[in-house]
Amino acid sequence: IAKITDFDLEDEVLLLIKNYYDNEDVIFFLGRMVWQGRFTKCLSLLTSIALDSKRNMYSRRVSIRAIMACGEREQKVDLWANLNQSGEKLDRQLIVELVDEIDPNQEFISLLIESLRNASLYKRFEHRGLTTVLEKFVENLDAILGYELLIGIAKLLTSEPFFSIKEYQISKEYAWTLKIAFQIIEKLIRERNPLVLDDRVIEILINATALE
Repeated sequence: IAKITDFDLEDEVLLLIKNYYDNEDVIFFLGRMVWQGRFTKCLSLLTSIALDSKRNMYSRRVSIRAIMACGEREQKVDLWANLNQSGEKLDRQLIVELVDEIDPNQEFISLLIESLRNASLYKRFEHRGLTTVLEKFVENLDAILGYELLIGIAKLLTSEPFFSIKEYQISKEYAWTLKIAFQIIEKLIRERNPLVLDDRVIEILINATALE
C-alpha cells in the first residue's frame, strides 16, 4: 500500500470510497491508503464511518487512524468530541487509534479523560493495546499535561462501586488506570517536581492499598 500511495490517486480513492461505502473489506483497504497517502479529501467520508457504531470495528479503526494522522486539528477534535458524546461505550481499540497519532495538548488531555470514562469495561486477559499505548503517550507528556491526566484519573478512581479494605477504596471499573497513574507519579518523582506532593496524588497512593 505504501508504494501504491506514492502516486497521485487521491481523487480516485475518494470516488472508490463513495462507490464502496458499505463494503467493509474495501473500506478497510482504502482507509489504509488514505492514512498512508495522507489523502485529506477523503477524511469527511471516513469521519462518518468512524462515528457509526454499526460499522465494522476494522473500518472504524482505520478511519480514525487516518483522521488523527493527517486531519486538521479541528477535524481531530470534532471527531474525538463526537465519539465521546455519542452515548456508546467506547471500544478500547477506538481509543487506541485516537491516542496513538496525536501530539498532546490540554484539549486532547480533556478528551482522553472523557474517553477513559466512557471506555468499555477492562477485561484482564483480553489484549486491546490501550494500556501499552497510554504508557507510550505518558512518556511524551510534560509535567503539566501529565499532572492534568493524573488528576483526571484520580476522579475516575473515586467512582463507585469500589474495591475496599478498611477505609481505603478504589473504583472497580477504573482500577486498571492505576498503572498509568503510577507511571505519571514516577515521572514526576524523577523530575523532582513538587506536583507529586499534591493531596490528590497522595490520596491515589494511599487508596491503592485497597487492591492488596
